[in-house]
Amino acid sequence: MLDINDRYKAFEEWLDGLLEKYTMPETAVALNFNIYDGSDNTYDIELIAASRFDEGNDDWACDEVFATRNDLLYIPIMEDIKVKNNEDWFNRILPMFISIVQQYLSEGKYRDKLKSYRAVAMGHVSGELYVLYRSKEV
Repeated sequence: MLDINDRYKAFEEWLDGLLEKYTMPETAVALNFNIYDGSDNTYDIELIAASRFDEGNDDWACDEVFATRNDLLYIPIMEDIKVKNNEDWFNRILPMFISIVQQYLSEGKYRDKLKSYRAVAMGHVSGELYVLYRSKEV
């Protein structure tokens, strides 16, 4: 079974690889990690860059100028992260993903690169976004 450290390591390796492989467009001002319910009993994560940021309106993440749809991270859904209801998602799963991104923002190899954007957020594609970092210039 994957524990939180294994999940963080997988996220870290995936994100480091993306940031080494791709150059974000100059029009990118904010980043978001989209979480999807995968088709193979996984949570799938993609990184998008958006051309605007508006903390009062989550639709900013729809103004994509970059997305890693061909380079997703697949987190297997083990017993410890099965969702039985919305309460499970908000009390267990969402905090796990938030913790992983916050850890990367704190100690990841490219944390300064992420923090060069106006904001870094994450959330389920059919739900609310959670801003985990905002620059002082916002």
